[in-house]
Amino acid sequence: MDELIQRCPRLRVLEVGNGWGLGKIRVHSPTIEELVVDYPYDVCGIDIMAPVLRKFEVWTWMSLDFSVSFNAPMVENPWWDIYCNLENVGFDVWRLRRLSPGKEESGNTLRLSIDAPFYALDAARNFSQEIASLPKFFVLHLSLITRGHIFGPLVLNLLGICTVIQKLEVVIDKVTTSMPIKLSL
Repeated sequence: MDELIQRCPRLRVLEVGNGWGLGKIRVHSPTIEELVVDYPYDVCGIDIMAPVLRKFEVWTWMSLDFSVSFNAPMVENPWWDIYCNLENVGFDVWRLRRLSPGKEESGNTLRLSIDAPFYALDAARNFSQEIASLPKFFVLHLSLITRGHIFGPLVLNLLGICTVIQKLEVVIDKVTTSMPIKLSL
């Protein structure tokens, strides 16, 4: 894909979708203004360097060796929706299922869906490694599927990583109840 982009020096809009074998989505372009990635297969990374990019949307599945490099200072409201295999990112018994950085009126946000699966898994990386590559965010939305596990250490770990949090929302779904519990601070 990178070679294709280099051969289109006036490219302004790029949509990437439903294909096999991309591996890493790499877009280095001085002209691209809109990039939409709707790629439901394992992607090993996203590497964006686009100085005039204004619109960025991505929906994908994270492979085990997933990495992010994102340099697009003009993006106004990026939309990320990255699903994770349960083996990818974890802390103790917890595993990351979905990662969605974004923006709200109050600033950069991060939405995490975290599960305590029924079976034990060794995670390839921990939350610290994954969150360190993201921009600073001030709002943290956590959606936890507890399955009977305590979640205090997990939340304290995340707050230790995310030291500039100004707003925290936690939704707890015990799977055994029909109504999730919602906490906001």
